[in-house]
Amino acid sequence: EKAIKFDIWETVGQEKYRSLTKIFYKDARVIILVYDITKEYSFSALKDYWYKEVSNTEDDDPLLVLVANKTDLYLKQTVTNNVGKEYAEQIKAMFQTTSALNSQGINTLFENIRELESEIENNNNNNNGLSFNNLKVYLHMYYKNYI
Repeated sequence: EKAIKFDIWETVGQEKYRSLTKIFYKDARVIILVYDITKEYSFSALKDYWYKEVSNTEDDDPLLVLVANKTDLYLKQTVTNNVGKEYAEQIKAMFQTTSALNSQGINTLFENIRELESEIENNNNNNNGLSFNNLKVYLHMYYKNYI
C-alpha cells in the first residue's frame, strides 16, 4: 500500500480567518466540511457560507467530504444524520460521522478519503501536477458560539 502524507489546514470557522481561507484551500484535492451535530447553526453556517465559499474555487473540483462530528453527544443531536446525508448527496460529497472526543470514525474518514482519491486518480490518470503522495486537505470546522 502506498503511504500518503496529508497536509491539513484548519481554520475552526472563525470569522477572523475568513479573509485567509482561499489561501488555505487553494489547490486542495480534498475539502472536509465539519459541523457539530448538537448545534443547528453549525450546520446552517456550513450550508449558507462555507460550502458556497469553497465551491467558488477556480481550481479543479476537489473531493468534498461532509462530516457530522460529536457523535458521542448523540443524545443532544439536533441535526440528524439523514439531514446530513441528504445535504451531502445534494452537494455531491462523501458523508461521514465522527467523534473527535473518542476518535470514533476518524481513521475511517481518512481511509475513505485515501481510497476515493486513489480511485479518482486511477480513473483520471491526470492529476494536473499534484502528487497523490502529498495530499493537501482543507479542513473546515465550525464551532463558534455565534454566526
